[in-house]
Amino acid sequence: RLYDRVRGVLDGEIGVLSRPRTPEVVVRAAAADFAGDEAHLRHAIDGLPKRYLRNAGPEQLAAHARLLQQHQDGLDVDVRPGPVGSTQVLSIVAADRHRLFSDVVGVLATHRVDVLEARVFTHEDGTALDWFVVEPPSTITWDDVVTDLGAAYRGELDVAAAVERR
Repeated sequence: RLYDRVRGVLDGEIGVLSRPRTPEVVVRAAAADFAGDEAHLRHAIDGLPKRYLRNAGPEQLAAHARLLQQHQDGLDVDVRPGPVGSTQVLSIVAADRHRLFSDVVGVLATHRVDVLEARVFTHEDGTALDWFVVEPPSTITWDDVVTDLGAAYRGELDVAAAVERR
């Protein structure tokens, strides 16, 4: 029974929100934040799993669509204010590969960034969209984190060794 409910949530058949919010409502609201271009917004998010629209609000959807639209090669990162207090939302788009998620989490750990939530999606074209709600230390320098994320993605940073040194 639990399996069926979890599968229903992940497949987008069972909503988990306290208020009804259909994917169409989210897309229309996001289009306003995406220069009003709903066709380009839809093109950017087509191919993501159905459950994505059950998790993303309009602002997040617009930010992710921009990341997906601009993504060419390597790793693209977006950092925005989070839902409460000192939290921030970190979104990453990259060609999916083995250990991408663990490398990202390892880099965040080396910078002492607390991960409060993580959501991972893969576009049907193989592009990963990883989205984190984090609480960074007050001394965070996101440029350093982004540099290390890029180095880890390219295989130039031994993440396991960096975590051990932490």
